[in-house]
Amino acid sequence: DGTNTVSNSLNLQLRPSSNSLWWQFIVGNSIQVSKIVTLTDIFAKTKLAFKWEANNFCIFENGTKISFDTAGITFSASTLNSLYFAAANTVGSFNTNLKTNALTVYNTALSDADLTELTTL
Repeated sequence: DGTNTVSNSLNLQLRPSSNSLWWQFIVGNSIQVSKIVTLTDIFAKTKLAFKWEANNFCIFENGTKISFDTAGITFSASTLNSLYFAAANTVGSFNTNLKTNALTVYNTALSDADLTELTTL
């Protein structure tokens, strides 16, 4: 089912059949956020940004905040131990050969305005 059991992780799974992205944030083996969001076009060039801090989790796509959650804890500094990418080809079948042009992790959460600017195409 694509579930990753790493204790402190951000899991991302593209779902082409439904033009969606499943994202899950896990802290100390406890799921803090688990959501499925519809993307504009899963096959087009897309800029995504994820923000996490206590009680403030969100995802931006191409300059727009498309999903958020205002309840949950985050992990201590230097304890993120997994960033999991996958694309579901069919039920139970995953393609991990995703094209990623850049990946950056910032030490502090950026503002919504910064993330809007960062992800605008």
